[in-house]
Amino acid sequence: MDPKAQAQLSQDVIALAAARFGTTADALRPLGGFENAVYAYDTPDGARVLRLTHDSHRRAAQVRAELHWLSALVAAGLDVAAAVPSVEGRLVETLTAADGSAFHVAAFVHAPGGRATADQFTPDVLHAWGGLLGRLRAVSRTYRPEDPAGRPVWTDDPHHRDRHAYAHLVEPDVMTRYDALVARLSGVPRTPDNFGLVHNDAHTGNFHLSVSRSGGPRIVLFDFDDAGYNFFAQDVAMALYYALWTEPDDRVAFARHFLTHLLAGYREHAELDEADLRLLPDLLKLREVMLYVLLRRFLNPDDLTEPQRRLLDRTRRGALSDEPLLDLDFTEFRIHAPKMVE
Repeated sequence: MDPKAQAQLSQDVIALAAARFGTTADALRPLGGFENAVYAYDTPDGARVLRLTHDSHRRAAQVRAELHWLSALVAAGLDVAAAVPSVEGRLVETLTAADGSAFHVAAFVHAPGGRATADQFTPDVLHAWGGLLGRLRAVSRTYRPEDPAGRPVWTDDPHHRDRHAYAHLVEPDVMTRYDALVARLSGVPRTPDNFGLVHNDAHTGNFHLSVSRSGGPRIVLFDFDDAGYNFFAQDVAMALYYALWTEPDDRVAFARHFLTHLLAGYREHAELDEADLRLLPDLLKLREVMLYVLLRRFLNPDDLTEPQRRLLDRTRRGALSDEPLLDLDFTEFRIHAPKMVE
């Protein structure tokens, strides 16, 4: 969370947020959260997650639009963590902080299972992960939003739109590279076949893995805070990008294994054609550069944990290099999809 927003997250705000969703501040267990304050709590109906979003990050209308899409995904039968209403029956409650700014509060079902680890990237798990992303794309293509302007197009997302406000925090070459990537991707023609509402951040930190009733892997996706209009290939790119954080010995061999099985599941529900695949290098690089700027914004360089220092160093190297994240021709994964399920 932005430090200025964090300063407004008082105990009074937290207590009021908890009360709106039928619990108490003492019952909340912090779950962390990079851009929002996130807590777990228990109810007679099962575990829940409480999320407080400052208005400087998302407006109330944007949160409502997020939850409207989430409800559509639930109605379509996707494994996603559904939103739950407040005591007053609202999906979003807005609270006023001491400085007059606002926090928008929502609650969700706590996804069963736990975070997937690198040793669990088996063909079956990757297939299930890809299948969920493919179904997400299929639903997105037919979804009609209640508020068409409620979720941002990727170029209007504050991370990208306001990047030059933080240029002083990074090396000049970083912003030059950032601008070039945005310009290149902005020039790609957008069609209903390649562009739509995506999760934008469908990595292992945003889903839980458990066992389904049939005995196979079950993946439940959550945290749709970054959902917006982007190339459909973005969800595949982000799955791969963060999977590479496991630091495999052979990154290219790992990526081939990962994409072979992920795309097999994906293509049971939606196609990812050659044009989509050609976007992956720039989408991967853009995330690397964007994340470096974001880390420089939110992390105090004089007070870093060792994992934070390694992450900052890794993203800095990537952001300062013109080399692609992977020396791989992604079009080798072009195949004709089998007959779609939907």
